[in-house]
Amino acid sequence: MYSILIIDDEPIVKIALRSILPWEEHGFSICGTASNGLEAMSLIEKHQPDVIITDLKMPVMDGMELIKEVSSRYPSLKTVLISAYSEFSYAKTAIPCGVSEYLLKPFRPEEIRKLLEKLDAEISAAQAQSLWDRLQKKAATNQQLMALSASLYGLPLPAGKETDLSTLVPPR
Repeated sequence: MYSILIIDDEPIVKIALRSILPWEEHGFSICGTASNGLEAMSLIEKHQPDVIITDLKMPVMDGMELIKEVSSRYPSLKTVLISAYSEFSYAKTAIPCGVSEYLLKPFRPEEIRKLLEKLDAEISAAQAQSLWDRLQKKAATNQQLMALSASLYGLPLPAGKETDLSTLVPPR
């Protein structure tokens, strides 16, 4: 189950988002809500959500400031920007900051459901890639250790397991 933090200064929007659909049936849970970007930063640190859904215009720290901050601190965090402003310039500004989606208020349950499907696929793919990368790194390390051990004990390596030992031993 993936977790979502909702950030909006309007209580009615937070209530609407919480109740627009059964989040758990779509593999998501709401870990909290915040009224501005500054409040959200402490909740992000505390809960480490997979997704934030944030309003654009808020007091103290607006959505764009928040997105810029979290994109540098938490690069794997998915961000969704919501706004009542339909001008493309807002969305255009958000794209380089790594915003996954830009939704216009008011939103319908079908829009949110499609968004969750997209986020689920993106997060799952990123996690699978991360796991694959870690396994590849472990496999390379294990192959290097096997080669080093074989060299130290004068054992032959299985066919196809040759490796350049100079990459394992620091220069003198």
